[in-house]
Amino acid sequence: MRSRSNSGVRLDLLHRLTYQTILKYQNPITGLIASSDENNDAWVRDNVYSICSVWALSLAYRKTADVDEDRVNAYELEKSVVKLMRGLLVCMMRQVDKVEQFKSTPSPKCSLHAKYSSLDHRTVVSDSGWGHLQIDATSIYLLMLAQITASGVGIIYTMDEVAFIQNLVFYIESAYRIPDYGIWERGDKTNHGLPELNASSIGMAKAAMEALSGLDLFGANSGPQSTIQVQADKIAQCDATLQSMLPRESYSKEIDSALLSIIGFPAFAVDDQELVNLTRETILRKCLGEYGCCRFLRDGYRTSIEDPHRLHYEPWELQRFGGIECQWPVFLAYLSINESFDNNKDKASDYLLKLSKVLTQSASGSKVMPEMYAVPSDKVKDEWNEPGSQTRVPVGQIPHQWGQSLYILSRLLSEGFISPSELDPLNRRLAVLPKPDLVVQMVIVAETDRIQKCLTQINLECDTIDGLQADGKFLLHNAKVLEETLGHLGQCHKLGLSGRHTGVGLLSTSSLYRCNGRICCFLAQLYDSKTFYLAMDQDFVLYNIRTDLQYLKANWQMLGRPTVILPIYNWMADFSGDVPYEFQSAFTKIQSGLYGGVRVQLGHLGSFVSTSCITPLDWLGDSSTDKRVENLLTKSTSPSFRSRLPSGSGRKERPVLGDTACTAHVKGIIKRGLSVPSIQVEQTPVLLKANVKTHLPTSLPGSGRGFDFSRQDSTDLVSILLESDDLSEQADIIHYFYITKGPNYNLRLEDEAVFTVQDLLEHLYHEAGRLKIWWLIRYTAAMLRKRVHSLAASLSDLLVRQKQVTFGLPTDKERVITQPMSPEELSLVIESVCATPSANAMEFQAISPHCVLHKELLIYLSMFARTEPMLFHEMLRIRIGLIIVVMTTELARSLQCSGEEATSHLLNLSPFEMKNFLLHILSGKEFLVKEVEDLPLGNQSDDRTSENQEHKRKSVRHIISSPSMAKADICREIFDTDDMCEESHGQWARRRRIDGALNRAPIGFYSKIWHVLEQCKGLSIEGQVLSQNLIEEMTEGELKFALKVEAVLNHISEPEYRQLMMEALITLTIFSQLNPSKSQNKVFIDRIIPVNEIITKAYQIFLEDQGMESFCAAGGKGNNCHCYKLRGLCEAFYDMAPSGSYGTISYMCRAVPLIIDIPSDETGNYVSCSMQ
Repeated sequence: MRSRSNSGVRLDLLHRLTYQTILKYQNPITGLIASSDENNDAWVRDNVYSICSVWALSLAYRKTADVDEDRVNAYELEKSVVKLMRGLLVCMMRQVDKVEQFKSTPSPKCSLHAKYSSLDHRTVVSDSGWGHLQIDATSIYLLMLAQITASGVGIIYTMDEVAFIQNLVFYIESAYRIPDYGIWERGDKTNHGLPELNASSIGMAKAAMEALSGLDLFGANSGPQSTIQVQADKIAQCDATLQSMLPRESYSKEIDSALLSIIGFPAFAVDDQELVNLTRETILRKCLGEYGCCRFLRDGYRTSIEDPHRLHYEPWELQRFGGIECQWPVFLAYLSINESFDNNKDKASDYLLKLSKVLTQSASGSKVMPEMYAVPSDKVKDEWNEPGSQTRVPVGQIPHQWGQSLYILSRLLSEGFISPSELDPLNRRLAVLPKPDLVVQMVIVAETDRIQKCLTQINLECDTIDGLQADGKFLLHNAKVLEETLGHLGQCHKLGLSGRHTGVGLLSTSSLYRCNGRICCFLAQLYDSKTFYLAMDQDFVLYNIRTDLQYLKANWQMLGRPTVILPIYNWMADFSGDVPYEFQSAFTKIQSGLYGGVRVQLGHLGSFVSTSCITPLDWLGDSSTDKRVENLLTKSTSPSFRSRLPSGSGRKERPVLGDTACTAHVKGIIKRGLSVPSIQVEQTPVLLKANVKTHLPTSLPGSGRGFDFSRQDSTDLVSILLESDDLSEQADIIHYFYITKGPNYNLRLEDEAVFTVQDLLEHLYHEAGRLKIWWLIRYTAAMLRKRVHSLAASLSDLLVRQKQVTFGLPTDKERVITQPMSPEELSLVIESVCATPSANAMEFQAISPHCVLHKELLIYLSMFARTEPMLFHEMLRIRIGLIIVVMTTELARSLQCSGEEATSHLLNLSPFEMKNFLLHILSGKEFLVKEVEDLPLGNQSDDRTSENQEHKRKSVRHIISSPSMAKADICREIFDTDDMCEESHGQWARRRRIDGALNRAPIGFYSKIWHVLEQCKGLSIEGQVLSQNLIEEMTEGELKFALKVEAVLNHISEPEYRQLMMEALITLTIFSQLNPSKSQNKVFIDRIIPVNEIITKAYQIFLEDQGMESFCAAGGKGNNCHCYKLRGLCEAFYDMAPSGSYGTISYMCRAVPLIIDIPSDETGNYVSCSMQ
């Protein structure tokens, strides 16, 4: 043998160490690595991490081979990697039925197992015998499969295996909304078997999807069908969720050292350097010790005081584990590797030196890493008294293969045998580097030649739907077609895999697709005319363009530029003359090249093909599947909004409704009240007359009074329906048929034509949409149960950002949603809480318009969560029902109308106006709602007066307005505080009502409440007790604790009183902060503090100071007091500012010593709680 170089000798030593501590346990048949000599179980996660060092060692030998033996070693190590990865693949493919079930039922029982037998690939425990749902385990396998394949090592051999890997992508792509047991296999830290959303699982899934996207699993022997396709929208969802959670791990873990694997090697899942630094610093500050890092705070696993006879912990136990958590050396290896990737060689060496001091020596003389270090039982009390003072002892598995592998890996990097680029051939480590500014390509597509001709007046480049498809090069479809097409992805009949089940999002529709030489482009979900009504509002469509562009700028990662198709339909506006002002203003900004802070390039679709992101559809399966998809894509389907109902011609003589005039009101969909002049519109052939005299509803369905249709024959009602030219009256009659006969009841109209009630409702819906009568659109959409494609995704947008959502009012009907739901399940929940009880059991249930209002606001809230997340800071629960109440109250107060009329005004706002109304309520800014006279719009473009009137009208209505209310437009303007109102009466009461409905809390509020509980036995709020036991289970930074506090506060149904309760709690936090900080001097309140009594006593002090005690009796109505009372408190108390010498908190500070017997400290002085 030739002499070895020094580096070769050192490499051989690492090879020997790898064999003695890792490869020694690899089964020669299955390739799996057993956990120890005594245990043949092979954990998926541990096996993947263990083989990382073997793969890295093979790369080192391949690069620095001195002698033939080195090449042999490189080959053998490489094949050991392949054998293990294929062994795990076999284990998972044996559970292919679970992969298929999980796509539709993501439950723990349908998940892949977390461990298998290293002897025969079989499972070792039952489905319910272990916390198998560990998305991070499957994700780390896929991530390293991608990295190893990219390094030139082939692992996947057949198309069936490619299909299985594609379905594993489907398995993990919803990680952002699926609670699992996490990297430590325990879920909630009490170990009661409760899965939770874990940032480490989401980050690993995101990294795996990014690594596999567009990767050819056959390597050099590539073909289009062996390339993995990943939906970019799923990656964006995972990224949004991850960024909203970090540096927190889950509900029950405020920090977890496992996040080191997410912000660094192997995932590199976070592209925000500040967030990476914050997470690392939090881990080092809270978890790092002399022997490594604890997994998370109050981790009782393997501590000397843990009860080994049971798996779960009692809540009161967790506090005892604080300060004595076991420390894991594996995290020192993570820190060293991450510093090597950051090219911080000194820090990497420091961590490696620290790690070498805690390694032990095996019987063979090798340095091995223990699983963890624990405080001995006889040293626990000393460690509690002086943290970090006691010597710990190694416990658990020795060697810990996962940690041993990372130790070898850190040695290889530190000694220069491999470079970060070799360990990361996909360059994931570069995620934090700045990205070039994105340019979004926009193509405007007109429905007709007339619209195109109108748009050319402002030199706007646009195509037409028919023109695009005329030459056969391009195909334009709705998003539903793309969803059906991608549904064939991953199908494999031999394995029983059905393909993809989820929908598509904006990132998917912003890519072009190539199929058989044609370019297929798709419209976003918003423009699907068969679903929700938001696209009927031109202002909302234009606003949505801005938010879509901002979303693309924040989340676009694919090669090539995104291409957005903007359809312009006839129903959007009148294009017979000049371009409408709204469109002209928006298109002018787009033509300038910058819109909403995003660079935009406008042009024809044909000119963008060379620079667009184009995804080939050559991955389709067998020839039959290819043919089905080709037929789906090539069939002629021009997306439009044209009515398909036939028109009627002759009209029969209209019968008289008994002795009552036919215009009398009926028990139907609306109660006629405020009416407006007829809207002059271009008439088109329709089923029913539509020379509409629009009426504004003033009540909910069924509350009207008037003629009873039940006394009339159905034939007569049909005749009235045909003769009526009032949509309100038509709506009444159709609604009557709906609730008495059902939606499928057949009505014989003119010329013996038969239509169902459902058909008439559809016609009424589209006619109201054409005329922009929003209250009628919402009513008919509710009865038609119009589906919102993005409804479930909108809910997920909020939930994944750690917000809970409630529907309905704060009564027994209010439903709290904490987990994502399917669109069908979510619609049923909303309809159940908004259902109006029917007096007649024989009537069909008519859905309340508040149902669609809940759905509409949910969509807006999700849009704000994506584009303006700061609006939701310190809001844990979003109560949509209460928000609707506040919006109605604001309209009633400003317009000085009844609540019923305010509800009608609210329902008559356009989607854009409704969105703006909601935005300004969320923003916390002061605003005013006023009635203004609508100015007539001039038709002559050269009339300067008309033009000025048009601009004045726009400026007045720039926040919200109602185009169908010609005499009473509801408008909104933002003012500075000094100019807000002529009088400030009611300002603070209103502010409390809004903040209480939004459940907004001050920064750091929940952690301060945690410290209050340290100093008393509990807090009593509305009969609910926040016990001191909570702090024994939860740390101050846990989201789980904040949710407990929030759940108690939400028992208060009145938003104003809820805010007063918050202020009372803030008062108690002031007391706790003034309490001496040293534990020996702290005072303790040995009772449960009744917070309600603090408010009552503060109110009494307020009455005494104001000399009002004889007029407003506390807790009573008062004989001479005629002011508004809520919970027995005068309106003047709700309308006081919180701060200041005469603020509510000042009065509460004076009340606290009268309610609580504050003990003195050691010097005999009482703790001060005065308000400065």
